[in-house]
Amino acid sequence: MPKLKRKNSFTTIELVVSIGIIVIMGGIFLVNYRLQKEEMDLQNAASIISQEIRKAQGFTMAQMSRPENNECGGGVAKNFAIFFEEGKNYIKLYTDKDLANECLVEDRYFASSIEVLNVTPAVSDTTAWITFEKENLKTKINASVATTLNIELCIRGDACSANKKTIILNNKGMIDIE
Repeated sequence: MPKLKRKNSFTTIELVVSIGIIVIMGGIFLVNYRLQKEEMDLQNAASIISQEIRKAQGFTMAQMSRPENNECGGGVAKNFAIFFEEGKNYIKLYTDKDLANECLVEDRYFASSIEVLNVTPAVSDTTAWITFEKENLKTKINASVATTLNIELCIRGDACSANKKTIILNNKGMIDIE
């Protein structure tokens, strides 16, 4: 009887084990990638808020004019304000907030996975704002003389215990991110 030649190839079990290992490693990579992306989105949202606050402060100190479009009508702005609303993934920059000629300058959106979790103290149950006034360069929180405003950001659908950023703004306009 002739000897059967043994071919150098993988057995079915070896292929199944190899593919299984690759699938498990890929799953671990994707979970870690998703968590890192959400944490980066959270950090970016905190940066956007601090940038917008600094922008409003800069506009106020430079005594900027209102944007000349159909809604704002131009002219010198009396104040610039940042508006926050819980459960949303954006903040709004206004000129002349709470005056008769209030005007929305821009909306800044975060990643859709991030939301404003809590603002303290709030004007109503869910909103707050910071106003920077030209006169005496005052910083008002919710149109009063509150000492600090805490803005908590969170990843949507998360328990928010570990994945949370808090932006603290005092009535002098100083920002701290925790």
